[in-house]
This record gives sequence, C-alpha cells and structure tokens, in this order.
Amino acid sequence: MVKFFFETLTGKLLIIILPILIALTGSSSTDSFNQPHYNSDSPDKDEIIHLIDSLEKAYEKRRRKELAEGYVAAGPVDLNLHRLIDYNRYEGFKPGIGIRSGDEISQLFTSELFYNRSLRSNYNNYGSSVTFHLSSDKKRKLNIFAEKSLFETGSYSLLGLPKPYSNERFEKYAIKTVDRTTAAGASLEFGFSGKLKYKIGYSYRDVEPILTYPYLTGREKPEPAFYNHEGVVRFNWNPKQNNKLKLWSNFIYGKGAGENTFSYLKTEFAAEQRVSLSERVTTNIRAVSGYISGSFKHTHLYSAFGTYNNGLGIHTSYSFATMRPNEFAADKFALLFIKTEIPLEVNSQFINPVIIVSTSAAIGSVKSKNKELINSFSKGYYESGVYLSRLLKHDFLHYGVSFHYRYGPYNFNNRANNWAVKLGIEIDL
Repeated sequence: MVKFFFETLTGKLLIIILPILIALTGSSSTDSFNQPHYNSDSPDKDEIIHLIDSLEKAYEKRRRKELAEGYVAAGPVDLNLHRLIDYNRYEGFKPGIGIRSGDEISQLFTSELFYNRSLRSNYNNYGSSVTFHLSSDKKRKLNIFAEKSLFETGSYSLLGLPKPYSNERFEKYAIKTVDRTTAAGASLEFGFSGKLKYKIGYSYRDVEPILTYPYLTGREKPEPAFYNHEGVVRFNWNPKQNNKLKLWSNFIYGKGAGENTFSYLKTEFAAEQRVSLSERVTTNIRAVSGYISGSFKHTHLYSAFGTYNNGLGIHTSYSFATMRPNEFAADKFALLFIKTEIPLEVNSQFINPVIIVSTSAAIGSVKSKNKELINSFSKGYYESGVYLSRLLKHDFLHYGVSFHYRYGPYNFNNRANNWAVKLGIEIDL
C-alpha cells in the first residue's frame, strides 16, 4: 500500500516539477548576456567582442532547443531527459537512462540507446537506434531501430508531430492501456524546400496484449498475442507561415506473420488551418480522420483519443480532455478541434495571460459484426472548455489551468464526472 501510494504521488509530482527543474538549470546561463562588456576603441577588439557575444547567444539558443526536445549535452553525448525521468498511468514512475551520440563523435550518424524500468508494472523497456544523416542539414536520414517496450494501444501519429516544445507531448502521461511489444525496423525520411516531407518505413512486431481493452464489453481475458509486418508511407506539407494550410497523410499496410492470417490497410488524413480574426485574436482548426479496412485484430482499432485523469492531469491541445483513455474504439473516425486564442493586454515579467476557448467533436464507428462487442461513438462525442494559458511564467516555461465539460449523447448522469481540470505547461523559446 505504501509503495503504491509513493509511486502514484511521485509520478504525478514529477510531471509537474520536472519542467521547473529544467528551467532552473537553464536560467543562470543567461546572466552572461546581461553583464557589461569591455568597450574598446579598437575596431578589431569590438569585432571580437561582438563575435563572442553572437557565439554565446547561438549556443544558448541551441541549448534551449535541445532542452525543449528533451536532451541535455554531457560532453560528447546527449542525455535524453525523457528516458531519465518518465511516467504514465499504467507503468507509473519509470527511472532509466537514455544516451545519444553528439556531433563530436560523428556528424554522419547518430546512435542512441535507452533503458528504463517501470516501478509499478516491474517491466524493463530497452532499445537502440542508429540514424545515418544523408544530407548536411540532416533533413534526409535513414533510421534503423530495435526495441522491447510497452506501446500505447490504438494510437495514430502524424509526421513531424508533436513538435519538440508542443504540449501535445504530454499526452503520453495519460496512457493507461499498453501492449508488450518487441519491434525492429527501418525508415527513410526526406525533406524538400522546407515544406514537403515524407517518410517510408517497415517494421516487424511481436505484440502481446496484457490488459483487457476498456472498449471491449463482455471480455475477461486479454487478446491473444500475434506477429505483425507493417509498411508505412507518411507525408507532411508544412509551410513556414502560420496562416498557411498544413496537411498530413498516412498509408499503412499490415499483414500477419506465421499462423496469424490477417491483412489490413490504414488511411489517415489531417489538416490544420490558422485564421486571424483580428490583429490579436486567432482561431486554429485541426481535422483528423482515419479508416482501417480488411481483416485485423482489436489491437489495431483506433482508441487513443482521450486523456482524462481522475486527479489533476496535464493539458494537451489536440486530445479529448474529458474522454477516458481507450474508452471508445473505431475502425473509422473523424475528429475536429477548434481553438480561439484571445491574448489579454497584460505583459509582465511573471504573467502574460491568454484565454483559449475550445470546442472539440468526434464521431466513430465499427463494422456491424463488432458493434455488440465494442463501445464506439457513432452518435457523436462533444466537449468544450477554456484554457487560461500563461498565468505564470518562469524563464521559458509558462503555466496555466484548463477546464473542460463533456456533453451530448455520451455525457454522464453525474455532472461532476463530465468535468476535467488540468494543469497547463508550455515551452516558449
């Protein structure tokens, strides 16, 4: 009982305290920029001083970017902070280590390895990868990986997301349903003109479900284990201008291995548009859809839509705050997220508040033969809320709080269960 209480409390405190610790470790290094420099009449010395200042600022910018991505330099290698301290609702607190080779070792390739252990499930996660950089800007690369880990059930991914400093990364803290997976594969990624990026890949997976999925009714045992080949092609059109339309698409073909006779095709699309309503007020719209056809396992269904937590969760922009993790599943779905940002005219050293009003909707269904076994959301799922962002800031970290309410066909009779309150954490470089 004491161990369970310690793991739960420690895990929830870590996801709140870790960003503060990162900020504190980085705040002192900027002091050098505020110190007066020797001003000489010699042009040569002025140029040298200016060069040193420029190098210091460039180094600080790079260091902060690496911190936002979850890495901190340690000599010739970088430490992966996500592997040193990690947490989700199934595994609890996961101490470990992650090491990535730096440019000092080689600029032609990057190697990385990790290990962590779940204190709640007593499971060891480990793996390694090698990335070969095929261009000087590192936009063209070949990645080869192998790992044995607990993977989230029913998720989808979009190329280039989440961004290194986006709060979408906090979705992983809500993970509650996982599959024990041994995976190996390779991928080739290309970028063109700073806008178009695509990725092709192959993976082989040995998947063992270890929990009964929440969206399955009348089933008391986990799904049987299976082997899976999977090939994927991903595209992303991402103009640098914020007000330009952004597009994503995924095409995934999977097939059973050995005695597992199944094959399926997944097609996934997403679009995002930012609209300026006035000089200060903007609205962001993201639409996502997915469809799986053919024969497949229940594990392949889409189900990772919700990030609700019984206690204080972490706010994420493009998930359903009031939906329980893996509460529903679908073989075809459509999601719509609408956010309107209203900055307040308050700008101080510690506060720069922004009100974000949001409405999210989803619809999903399953094949007729599975309707009686699977909880889906064919009648439509709806929630709205407000996120009070940037109520407090420290260095490059901003904190806020969000409130969301669930309504429509799938709301609860107990109104208190329809509410979700979350802490907001944002990184601003």
